[in-house]
Amino acid sequence: MQTVIPLPYSELDDQPAGNKRIQPRSSMFLAAVMRSGTEQAPVKVRNMSPNGAMVDTPLAPSRGTSVDLMRGPFIARGTVMWSSG
Repeated sequence: MQTVIPLPYSELDDQPAGNKRIQPRSSMFLAAVMRSGTEQAPVKVRNMSPNGAMVDTPLAPSRGTSVDLMRGPFIARGTVMWSSG
């Protein structure tokens, strides 16, 4: 399942999907952990920008779900904007 998480949630959320990337994304393959409520699971971060990330995850968070992406001591909080799978 792929999930797109804007970091942080912003005014871009009301724009059409094709217009949401205002900054280029960096491709990567980075292991992290995603937490949603009481669930957490390992994820693979596929790309990231200052405004968002796309991750592969076994969790199935729905649009609007608050999540934390964690790697080592770093935590990025965001809201799920798109999920497929």
